[in-house]
Amino acid sequence: MKIGFSSPPALFLRVLSRSKKNSLLSLSGEEKKLSPLGDRHESQWARHGSKTLLPLLDASNMLVCGEDLGLVPACAAGVLRDLGVLGLRVQRMPARGEGCVAAEKGGAAEFGDPALYPYLSVASPSTHDMPPLRAWWEGAGAGAGAADARRAQGLRERFWRAALGRSGAPPAECTPDLAASIVGSHAHSPAMLAVFALQDVLAMSSEAYRGASGGDADGSCGGDPDGGSSPPPPPSCYSRPPPPPGAESINDPSVRRHYWRWRCHASVEEMERDSSMTGGLRRMLESAGRDVGRGGGRRGGGGKEEGVAEATAAVARVAIR
Repeated sequence: MKIGFSSPPALFLRVLSRSKKNSLLSLSGEEKKLSPLGDRHESQWARHGSKTLLPLLDASNMLVCGEDLGLVPACAAGVLRDLGVLGLRVQRMPARGEGCVAAEKGGAAEFGDPALYPYLSVASPSTHDMPPLRAWWEGAGAGAGAADARRAQGLRERFWRAALGRSGAPPAECTPDLAASIVGSHAHSPAMLAVFALQDVLAMSSEAYRGASGGDADGSCGGDPDGGSSPPPPPSCYSRPPPPPGAESINDPSVRRHYWRWRCHASVEEMERDSSMTGGLRRMLESAGRDVGRGGGRRGGGGKEEGVAEATAAVARVAIR
């Protein structure tokens, strides 16, 4: 099949590869007119999105969440908000003009700020298509090399200062306290839901990655779940050795054969016995005003009246359309 272009192929490819930062600003006026995501097409994308989503919303009474990461039309956030659909917020992929922390890298918005996420959203530190916290922090993804380690060091320093507001040198490893700080910032987010990968929750444990057998006399491990003082715990109550950080990714879209092969090294029973992790996570969720055991949703009150009112108005708009 022969495909003809009304404009030179180089121009065509340049427009469609404009996902790099600020690349749209470098296009000529004629090129911007050809852009499929240019302002000229925003109203068309909005109408088409609403038309497509409404039948899906009518087909179920379940809460609908939209995966709106990456290169999306500027109208996407407004369309989802008007229909009462929750958007996804991942700190490493900040939403356009929303809840962003200005990092030192040229003043660009490199990280999201969970404290500024809208109520109609799902907050998560990572997804199945990106490295979990340990691998991301330590630059230990699939096929990582020396250049990846240098990039990881610069990323750690920027995130440490800009997103966490800390001074001094960041740790080279993702410590349990660091993981708990990142997970905790998402738990305390105004977002309706907070969702965490199991790898990121295990990263909060000082026992899960020590790899030796052990346990307290009562069958638990990790010390006092209520935060009191206790004798030093044994090495670990997890029987299987932990994987290296780079082996914890579920899927790497850039590697064709790297997909959905991750298996957790810890059993459910072992995680239940890790009282330092389970107790700390419960206290974190309770202090954030989230219903423990009910899907991580945020309860009413606590200064979230505006978000609840926004969600109620969105549901009403859909109901009376």
